Amino acid sequence: MKNLFALFFGVAFLVYPAFSQSVKTQKAVYAPGESIVVEFSGFPGNKQDWISIAQAGTADNSYITYQYTEGRQSGTIIFTGMQYGNYEIRGYFNNEYILRARYAFRIGNVDMKISVKTQQAVYKPGESIVVEFSGLPGNKQDWISIAQTGSADNSYIRYLHTEGRQSGTLTFDGMSYGDYEVRGYYNNEYTVRARYAFKVGNVAGNTLVKTQQPSYRTDEKILVEFAGFPGTSRIGLALPKPVLPIIPISFINIPRATRAASLVLRVYSQANMKCEAISTMNIRSGPEPVLQWASVPQSRALQKSFAVMNYPFFMQECIRWA
Repeated sequence: MKNLFALFFGVAFLVYPAFSQSVKTQKAVYAPGESIVVEFSGFPGNKQDWISIAQAGTADNSYITYQYTEGRQSGTIIFTGMQYGNYEIRGYFNNEYILRARYAFRIGNVDMKISVKTQQAVYKPGESIVVEFSGLPGNKQDWISIAQTGSADNSYIRYLHTEGRQSGTLTFDGMSYGDYEVRGYYNNEYTVRARYAFKVGNVAGNTLVKTQQPSYRTDEKILVEFAGFPGTSRIGLALPKPVLPIIPISFINIPRATRAASLVLRVYSQANMKCEAISTMNIRSGPEPVLQWASVPQSRALQKSFAVMNYPFFMQECIRWA
């Protein structure tokens, strides 16, 4: 159908027939870089009727890219792929800037629920960290970082690009002990789109601490093996709480000439030389005097003085003849 001209006061005007113009993309969502196919119909058929792609919300005479319909009244036009964002297809007649039809579409991921998370809640120091991600728009420079918990959104320790993938996994080198976040970003921006907290430290149930030998000499270094502890842990040695219902005194040297007799054992506090307990022991006569045994009742005072009882030279000073 040809365009009609109207004559008013000697001036000719181009009058377009009453068409129902339509423009739309074949898909509501495209991946970044994916070719965009636009269907159009109801155009008057001017050689310079044109269709554009513009950022959503911009002025009607604004555009990013455009193509002419080449006189076709309907058909398809293929545009080169674009970066993620919200866009409009816009239709115009004959090189004008009067917007005749529009259609909104998006470049990104159909799944708009962006997610980033580690496969484990806790990693051991130095263990590789595997991050799962989904819902990203698919830009080549979408990126995921690991940052210290509580640090600024533009702060990071390590990062990797997704290389255009909308979902998948990334493997980071292990970290030292601490609290961290995985953070997801679009297209080299610094706006955090998703985050997930995790820890590097002790994995419950995997701790180990032991000495390399069951006993040591008093002047020997004590070597302790440990594993599975967080980096801020401290390992120390402590004496166990003593439970000494019977005190062996077999270390006392008895002179060969000692006759059969009874000895009195007095245990003194090293702090104040106060006698804390008294007991007796019997010695049988013979070629070698034989020490039978001596028992000291367990008491609160005796428990306080356990350190004294570990020193033979001090114990001997506490022995008196009956």
